[in-house]
Amino acid sequence: MIPATPLSFVVSAAALALGGYGLGLLYFAMLRRTIGLLTAGGGWVRPLALTLSRLVAATAVFGLVAVAAGALAVAALLAGFLVARTVAIHRARRNC
Repeated sequence: MIPATPLSFVVSAAALALGGYGLGLLYFAMLRRTIGLLTAGGGWVRPLALTLSRLVAATAVFGLVAVAAGALAVAALLAGFLVARTVAIHRARRNC
């Protein structure tokens, strides 16, 4: 779905990018937690649950946006997600 005016398109894209950023921060926080659990040697059930929930959530959000709003919306969501990935990488490198 393409908004009626260029301004509403920009606002929609910015909102989707911000949503992708939030999704990405959550996704990579869960990934960090999963790695922490695996390296602590506390079993496999909780890391598996975190991994599955992380993948299902990301797939569901990207799929719903694709069906509801189309490819440009998914691109905006992905852009925000990739910015969150960059932030997560910088945080991980700083903490090493």
